[in-house]
Amino acid sequence: MEDKEKKRQRKQMQLISELEQMSGPLHEVARVVATYHGDLVKNGMMREEALDLVRDYQDGLLDSLFGPGFFDDDDDDDDED
Repeated sequence: MEDKEKKRQRKQMQLISELEQMSGPLHEVARVVATYHGDLVKNGMMREEALDLVRDYQDGLLDSLFGPGFFDDDDDDDDED
């Protein structure tokens, strides 16, 4: 039983480490995406249209940084009612 607990703790520590490593690139993506959105709106695009373009742009950036589908939540069980 103790081995399972140690494995679980190791996996948790690895996940925490990976999340910490991702925080830098994610911060940069957020900055770029926010600037892009602001520029679109400043140049006359409606906010909703700009958000649609920004979502597509963000998806492309995240896919190029972390690999396609990394942030897809298809297997997310939190949405169950």
